[in-house]
Amino acid sequence: MTEIIAQGKSEHVVKVLRRDILEGKCPAGMPLKSIRTLASDFGVGRQVVYSALQILEKEQLIKSQPRRGYIARGRPIVSSRGIYFLAFGINEDHHYLNKLLKITYPVDLFRDYNSMTRIISKQDAAVPGMWEHELHRAEQAHGADFLIVAASTLPRPQIELALKLSKPVIFLGDFSSGCYSDLPICQVVENSSIQSPPLCLDYLQSHGCRKIAMLTFSEQDYYNRIFIERAGRAAGERGLRLNALSLPKLSIQESLDQEVINARYRQLIEKIPSDADGLLLGGVHYPWVKAVAPDLTSRIRTISTGAHLNEIPHLESDFTPFYQKVHDLCEDYMNGCNIAGRHVVDLKYRIIEP
Repeated sequence: MTEIIAQGKSEHVVKVLRRDILEGKCPAGMPLKSIRTLASDFGVGRQVVYSALQILEKEQLIKSQPRRGYIARGRPIVSSRGIYFLAFGINEDHHYLNKLLKITYPVDLFRDYNSMTRIISKQDAAVPGMWEHELHRAEQAHGADFLIVAASTLPRPQIELALKLSKPVIFLGDFSSGCYSDLPICQVVENSSIQSPPLCLDYLQSHGCRKIAMLTFSEQDYYNRIFIERAGRAAGERGLRLNALSLPKLSIQESLDQEVINARYRQLIEKIPSDADGLLLGGVHYPWVKAVAPDLTSRIRTISTGAHLNEIPHLESDFTPFYQKVHDLCEDYMNGCNIAGRHVVDLKYRIIEP
């Protein structure tokens, strides 16, 4: 069973309903009370109850049926093999996190694994000692054979601490300081920077754009640096002018202050050449750009590699090869194999029009 850590007011609702199902008080097939009734019973809003039910549905403890509401699915079959998934310092609404969370959902690839998901917000991750606390929590988790970590940035000291655990760790993604090839770590990296820049530039070129401005996060981060290099190479091959503009490296406190972020975006957008006819958002959050320059994307043809809102054309990725690689590594570990190394997964993308 996948257990997702609920946040805020929905936490109590999730715990009570989950306990009732696991203890057999809500056997398989029994309808749950209506959302309105549950909201009244718990003294919370209907949206809070709805969020709790969504979590339980993802855990496959309940399922929705037309005209019947939600019904219990009964006790899940618990595997003797376990995954502890830690999303550390990632925005909870980040579209990549939503993709990665499927690793611990009991879907086809992972239904044989018992798993727990732990999400630590960027703000909480900045608290001194939080990383050490979360590693200790993962180490003490019963039934977890290994730890899977998704994090946007991990300095070397944090990686070295994780390597001291008695259970192996699989890291998802590249880190801001690059790949620590001298450490015996297992990384699974999605190689989106190979396909996504050419696809985006081809889209803009097909719509008559020849002078492209590209906005990305800090060029000091490994992934952004590689993305910028490959975008520049792809633009040269297509005879396009590309102005790559990157946000400066933000401190942890600055990254938590929306006013600071907006100010940095304004400064960056002011540098876009006046004759630019195409805009590529390289992982940059479209809502943030829209907030500081609402007319920008309406007057310049725009495409994004990371939009999760269907307001502008963006790339949609098939993460199945990524899930499969993580699954294979888990199986390799369970079979006694050495899983250390950098495992690059090529993702396939397609362009989605709003």
